[in-house]
Amino acid sequence: MRRRHSVSVLLYHYVWVPKYRRCILSKPVERMLGRLLREAAERAGCRLVEWAAPIDHVHVLVQCPPRPSPSRVANVLKGYTGYMLLRALPWLESGASRGSLWAPGYYVASVGHDAAIVGRYIAGQKRCC
Repeated sequence: MRRRHSVSVLLYHYVWVPKYRRCILSKPVERMLGRLLREAAERAGCRLVEWAAPIDHVHVLVQCPPRPSPSRVANVLKGYTGYMLLRALPWLESGASRGSLWAPGYYVASVGHDAAIVGRYIAGQKRCC
């Protein structure tokens, strides 16, 4: 990403799961999730590079500037998508306790020069089940 006085290439690979690892990411949910992930990435000041949502987890590859920390980006991605999905699809709330769709944890790894490999891996995760 180009800023006024710097150039950076920081890519983060995130993985998180729905609460109780429920298989809720059906086709309609997946379509809406893609749009919401793009919006959430923009809110965090990042660019969505690749994403996939097999039936029980979410993979996201984002390019970010140095300023927002990886935990802040995860907070925005999970918080925004979870809130908007629960608002738009009330039937998802039946298994979500205390209004939270996603489990509290997540996985994040910084991706170096092998971003193309990680991107292909995420693209291959589209539908595993």
